[in-house]
Amino acid sequence: MNKKRFLSAVLAVLMVLVSVPLDTIKVMAGVDGNAGLEYEYDSSNNTASVAGYAADSAATVKRIIIPETVTKDGTTYTVKSISAGALNSTKLPKLQEVAVLGDSVEIGENAFGKYQDGTIDGKVAVWCNAGSSAEAYASSAGLARNYL
Repeated sequence: MNKKRFLSAVLAVLMVLVSVPLDTIKVMAGVDGNAGLEYEYDSSNNTASVAGYAADSAATVKRIIIPETVTKDGTTYTVKSISAGALNSTKLPKLQEVAVLGDSVEIGENAFGKYQDGTIDGKVAVWCNAGSSAEAYASSAGLARNYL
């Protein structure tokens, strides 16, 4: 490869990186737990709910992104909810960040975080869109909020 082509390629990569918001890079770079998410599927309306997390790798997971959609057996389902207690510290003791990409994802009581005597410890940060249901949940639970 000649020098001009190499410099052009480097410049193109830099232009792409500059155009991506830094918060997105921060969130996406640290994702280590999506593969273990477990869902319950409703084929009558093509929706899914985050039901829990597979136990085999849960002890080390620090970050999870809840996608807007998931695909199973060729069918795309919209993620509509996170079940109560689905990602709490009993299941994911090292969880630090959860990014919820959908704006209207219903989040069940004690869905994530560490609870003692019914109160949350506030160690899980929620990444979400402004005005989303995840923002409302984080606010009511006293969790740190970061915006996508």
